Amino acid sequence: MIILTDNIDFTLRYFEDLNLKKIDFTQLSDNIRNLTKHFFDKKEIYQAETKDNFWNLCIMVNEADKSQYDILVELMGNNEIYTDKIICLTGISKSLHGFRNRKWVSEQGNIHLSVFLKPKIKIENVSGVFLAYAAVSTLEAIKKSADYKLEPKIKWVNDIFFENAKVAGVLAHSSQRDGIITGVILGIGINVNSKPEVEATKFVPETTSLIENAKNNNTSEMIVFKNLIQSLKMNFEFIIEGKTEKIIEEYKNNSLLIGKKVRIWSDPYTNEKPKILNEGIVTKIGNNLELFLDNSNEAIISGRPEVLN
Repeated sequence: MIILTDNIDFTLRYFEDLNLKKIDFTQLSDNIRNLTKHFFDKKEIYQAETKDNFWNLCIMVNEADKSQYDILVELMGNNEIYTDKIICLTGISKSLHGFRNRKWVSEQGNIHLSVFLKPKIKIENVSGVFLAYAAVSTLEAIKKSADYKLEPKIKWVNDIFFENAKVAGVLAHSSQRDGIITGVILGIGINVNSKPEVEATKFVPETTSLIENAKNNNTSEMIVFKNLIQSLKMNFEFIIEGKTEKIIEEYKNNSLLIGKKVRIWSDPYTNEKPKILNEGIVTKIGNNLELFLDNSNEAIISGRPEVLN
């Protein structure tokens, strides 16, 4: 894997024993140079290589002006990504966001990761599979990275919580051509060392960090990152092998909401005030990540859940 970075100290928080050398863009291949010019505003960066039998490129920007996830989405839409299996990391940025463009507060010491993959296969329920892929891979990495006082769970549809406190969130975006998935972009944010101060809401009453929940305070960005890229690799291979049901089942089995009483609110894009859509006890999650309540046979496919008990 080729690693390109604008900051040595930031990079060494994720990789050990790298021989980083200063280069300029003219030393890169055409494909990588044309890609990375969208991420770096410097003419000189550092490069290293590390052995990896899956990932090809890691782009690391200590302070990013623009969301790396958004850059990848734009480039994929313009068919300008020619390298497969790309990781992007940023230390801090004011441009990060979660679902529906809700602001994601970044802090140094936490993980802000974007991923680009080219599955080149046909999949039913693309959006559900890849959102579950991001959430399950993130949850698995969190679980492997420490022993915790509480068990982390997936809160429908794209967050990881320790009980009432959010510790991570994921995004997924894909493109298709003639039914073939030509590209998938994931965005993953994990509060490893600190919990951002954000206004409490009925949907996110608290935020937390892995360090705050770990029994011995013994995890780090490097540990979580290594587990995360390994889980992403393993679960992507399941998808390529046609074993998407395994990922969906993991998502269901680790749900925070099963058996909980919830109130489902609308989630408008505009400043329109959210409205109550449903209320009841969550009985199951379907194969398309739809939610089912005890008092209705109607599947819930959108909205934000407020946990009532």
